[in-house]
Amino acid sequence: FVEVLRDCGALGALLPEVDVLFGIPQPAEYHPEIDTGAHVLMTMNEAAAARCGPRVVFALMLHDLGKGLTPRAEWPSHVGHEEKGAPLVEAVCKRLRAPNAYRDLALKVCRLHLRTHRLLEMRPGSVMKLIEDADLLRRADDLEDLLAACRADYRGRLGLEQRPYPQAGRLRAALDAVLAVQARDIDTEGLELVKTCNQATRRISQDLHDLVMAIRLVEIELSVRYG
Repeated sequence: FVEVLRDCGALGALLPEVDVLFGIPQPAEYHPEIDTGAHVLMTMNEAAAARCGPRVVFALMLHDLGKGLTPRAEWPSHVGHEEKGAPLVEAVCKRLRAPNAYRDLALKVCRLHLRTHRLLEMRPGSVMKLIEDADLLRRADDLEDLLAACRADYRGRLGLEQRPYPQAGRLRAALDAVLAVQARDIDTEGLELVKTCNQATRRISQDLHDLVMAIRLVEIELSVRYG
């Protein structure tokens, strides 16, 4: 439908944030198709071919909006386009009155698609941070749609449509491992030690406060007594 809207000149009126992406170049090393608008269409077609739901396709339509804000002098690089695009995603969703579930996934895909692509290079702490930023501890059901969108973005590039996406398996395994941890599995000895230290620190602080006050009282008494 994006192509139909563009062909009849309506895309610029309805979705100017998407329309502006056509003609904006990307690094050929990562995007052999070059054109950002063409890439967006390829990702959407990839998701549709994989029978992903409309929420995923909607998120892909908006995932690269930040590239439309890159100054021409910086083309074809688009550093930080993920965070720059988030306010545009919010604005489009508000204007279109998109359901909250559509908006939430679109924001996640916009902000996190590059980090998800780099998952195989991440240390465990960085993977955990990604899980937290994607709110997957509370909303684990969003995992598959997030992965579907990121996979379509990864493959929605000229000549790269069939490349594997092992990042999905690693993120699934990481989330399963995190969700499997029970409170009883956590060693609380360290926590008890911290608690004990904090209590001791508070007692020492109170004792010092009492000592200072006592000294001041003595000083006042001596001043009154001896002038």
